[in-house]
Amino acid sequence: MHPNHATNWNRENVYKDFGFDQFLSINDFQGADTLRGMVTDQATYDKILELLNQNADPQFIFDVTMQNHSGYDTGLLPADKQMHLNIDTTDLDAKTIEDGTLSDVDEYVSCIEQSDQALRYFLNALRNLDRKVVVVFWGDHQPFFPSKFNDKWFTGEDDATHQERLWQTDYIIWANYDVAGCDQTSEVDDLSINYLSTQLMQLIGAPLTDYQKAHMTLRKSLPAINSVGYEDASLRWALSSNVTGEDAVAAAATKRARITPRCSTTRCSATARTCTPNTSRPRPTRPTPTWRRVRPRSSSGDQVTGSGARIGGRRRYGKGLLLKQSCARRGPH
Repeated sequence: MHPNHATNWNRENVYKDFGFDQFLSINDFQGADTLRGMVTDQATYDKILELLNQNADPQFIFDVTMQNHSGYDTGLLPADKQMHLNIDTTDLDAKTIEDGTLSDVDEYVSCIEQSDQALRYFLNALRNLDRKVVVVFWGDHQPFFPSKFNDKWFTGEDDATHQERLWQTDYIIWANYDVAGCDQTSEVDDLSINYLSTQLMQLIGAPLTDYQKAHMTLRKSLPAINSVGYEDASLRWALSSNVTGEDAVAAAATKRARITPRCSTTRCSATARTCTPNTSRPRPTRPTPTWRRVRPRSSSGDQVTGSGARIGGRRRYGKGLLLKQSCARRGPH
């Protein structure tokens, strides 16, 4: 489902070729709640719950949301849904301050706050559903403005680390039941998007294809890879444009992994988040941008999934379990 025009990215035909039995477009969301003129995340979640309640058979539902699509200068957010961040502008140039970027950030994080609340609503509903459900939640790319803050706040680092920060989003894998063979403890793991489905299948104990088994082997040498560069077994990032010799093999692989053109409707920014499973390798530390907001908490005090969050250790949401969460790397959209 995608609550926008069926012709975007030729979805009306492509999803059929992918093997989907049904495609729900904007025509199936008439009268749905909107935010900034776009169908809300919660409206799509309600549609998913409706589908699950109507059919007891196993279902694979792919939800491409629209609520947080750019741009972020619409001025259409209701006053009671607006957030205003106190951003340290000391190291920012005057143009960034004057060109409306800060207000764009405010609108963006306000949308993310609404996504947080909608995701909490959705997981609570699934927790009480009398059937097993696994949720994989990720964002396809960052908004357009982080590069301005990246250049000002993260200095003195190598080019690969600096550029790769812009091509990561968060993801989560969550189940409303205890998965057999899993220690039921939340874990953090960085990977690239090409490994996401393999890690999901491995995590829930589903059969792996030979292709997915090959991914598991590849990931030992290339923990993450995208069209910008790759991370090697020592967790060192390299840009595909700057490598020679033996590293050129990995660079060629990144070019083959290049990920598609720009969105047909401005800059496609669905809900910005992502997640996946874990190997035992240590997670490299990253400085935290000063504009990262404090995340809302549930009544039990647990942090609820959302943009920029890092959740480690045991995190249970009633009957549900957050299995994996971290960063997924991908190339320019």
